Amino acid sequence: MGPKHRQYVIGGLEIAEKLEDQLAALSKFPENALRFEAGKKIGNIIVTPDGLQHPQDTHKAETFENRIKNYIVGCNPVVLETPREVEIGRERTVEILSNLFNRSGPRVAQVVGRHRKLTDEQADRLRRELMGIKREAAS
Repeated sequence: MGPKHRQYVIGGLEIAEKLEDQLAALSKFPENALRFEAGKKIGNIIVTPDGLQHPQDTHKAETFENRIKNYIVGCNPVVLETPREVEIGRERTVEILSNLFNRSGPRVAQVVGRHRKLTDEQADRLRRELMGIKREAAS
């Protein structure tokens, strides 16, 4: 039995800045340090000021060194948010990704595969498709 809902591209963002690691990110964005408020996870920087794994980070310690490399700062997000945007996104994601990657399949995982990367041109095309979905949903 398949998933209840079809996967879809939720959105994307432009990269404003790439920091070397999470220690640099913690210095620049201390408000993004991992913490919990009223049981809700807040923040995504999993390194402590002394460079160790945050005690509340639940991932395996052996993956820590790889997970703290690079920290991406985004800007100009495009997000499918309204019910109609999500509905259209679910209907069209496989077709959009098939066209982007010139690869067909019935599901997102078969079209995209593992470790797939977008070229700048593909990212621009995907952004245009998402903006088109948002315009269509608003009309």
